[in-house]
Amino acid sequence: MHLTQPLPFLLGIAGPSCAGKSALARALAHRLGPPPQLVVELDRYYRDLAALPPAERGRLNFDEPAAFDWPLIESQLAELAQGRAVEAPNYDFSTHTRSGQPKRLKPTDFIVVEGLFALAHAPIRQLFGLTIFIAAGEDLRLARRVARDCAERGRTEDSVQAQWRDTVEPMRRLHLDACAAQADLLLDGALPLDELVAMVLARLPPANG
Repeated sequence: MHLTQPLPFLLGIAGPSCAGKSALARALAHRLGPPPQLVVELDRYYRDLAALPPAERGRLNFDEPAAFDWPLIESQLAELAQGRAVEAPNYDFSTHTRSGQPKRLKPTDFIVVEGLFALAHAPIRQLFGLTIFIAAGEDLRLARRVARDCAERGRTEDSVQAQWRDTVEPMRRLHLDACAAQADLLLDGALPLDELVAMVLARLPPANG
């Protein structure tokens, strides 16, 4: 962790699917406020598949680094790190395309960046003052994934189970587990959220720099 990094201070949270990245990011954003600090979800930056027939989109692998628009992620995080607002894309998981108007993201004193591969891309990792990897057991993560995707992403339980078996876990082993070595702080996503937040806060500099 680089305590001399000026504000905005960026935190990067990576980890396998449904280990607790989003919940931790949101909780930190509120604890580091008021007002709530900015959370940047890398899920916004999946590549737009509008050029492909709809039947082909869902067959692609969304659990590898190549599924993301890294040039856009890098440029927008660099802008935020310099204190400048960006127009971030909105991603529709039911169609695998970008949809609607971009969302304007305005930098705050602390910026929490969360996503599967938040620590996998060196130019982005270098922007972070604190890097975090959160993991949890497979049974817990799968149960969370089924509940989330069926409720929020228009999926069926069978399709979630198949994707988990075919790409989510194989890609975790191939691409993601090694990212833990890039983290300043390793967390267990099965722990209570308040405990996880306290562990992160203990590693942060004061908001006044």
